[in-house]
Amino acid sequence: MKKTIITTALISAIVMAGCTSNVPVANPTTEPETTSAPEVTETTATSGPVEKVAYGTYSNDGEASDNLIRVTLTIEDGKVTSAVFDDMLIPVANGGAAGIAELDDETKTALGDMVIEANDKAYPTSMKIGDYIFTAKEDDKTGVAYAAEIDGKETELMTYIVTKEGGDWYCSQDKAEFLDKDGNVVGEAKIQTKKDINHGEDFWPSDLHFNGNIGALEKFVVENGLDYDLSQMVQNDDHVWVVADAVTGATLAGAPNYLRIAQEAAK
Repeated sequence: MKKTIITTALISAIVMAGCTSNVPVANPTTEPETTSAPEVTETTATSGPVEKVAYGTYSNDGEASDNLIRVTLTIEDGKVTSAVFDDMLIPVANGGAAGIAELDDETKTALGDMVIEANDKAYPTSMKIGDYIFTAKEDDKTGVAYAAEIDGKETELMTYIVTKEGGDWYCSQDKAEFLDKDGNVVGEAKIQTKKDINHGEDFWPSDLHFNGNIGALEKFVVENGLDYDLSQMVQNDDHVWVVADAVTGATLAGAPNYLRIAQEAAK
C-alpha cells in the first residue's frame, strides 16, 4: 500500500511537470509584445491630402522676370485635386505689371542721393523687406538687382525667392520699405499679386483676360494631372496652348512656365 502511494505521487509529479513545461517564463531582457494602437506609418501619414509648393518666375525666352510664380498643389492618392497659381509682384520688372520698387517723383525726391536709375525709371538704393536690407546694383539684364546678406552670404533677391525657403518668406511679406541714407523709411510699396491689382482685366488681347488664363491652367492640371511632356506644348491656330492632344484653354504667352513649375512642385 505504501509503495502504491509513492508510485502514484511520482506519476502525478511527472504529469504536472509536463503540463507546465510550455508556459513561458518572464525574461527581464525581452520587451513585452506591443498591444497598443499600431504606430502610424509613412504610408498612413501621407494617404490624405498633401500640399506641395514650388516657385519660379514668369519670363519668356530672352526676357527678364516679370513676377514670382507660386504654384500650390493639393495631391491625394497620387491625383492632383487642387491647383492654385499666384503671381507675386517683384521689385524690378521690365514687362507686364510694374515693379513695386519703381519710385514716384515724391519718394524719389525724399530719398535724395539714395536712388539708382535704370530702364528709364528710378529705384531706391536701399530697401527693407522683412528683416533684410537689400542694396541695389546695376544689372545688365534687369537694369537693377537687389542683394542682401542672408544666412551670412550675400544673396540676390531673385535668386533667393525662387527657392522653397525664400519663396515662402517673400510670400509672407506685405511690404517693401525704401530707406534714406540714415536708414529712415521714406516710402513703401505693398507686395501684392497680379490678381490684387486687377492685372490684365481692364485690357487683355484674349477674351479670357489674365485671370481667365490662370484659371484655365489650374483646371488643366487638375483634369489632366502632371504627366505631360512640355516639349510637345505648342499654340494652335487660335493661339491656345496644346500639350500633345490635350487643350489647356490658355493663350497666355508664359503658360509653359506655370506647367513646368507645377511639375516641379510635385517632385
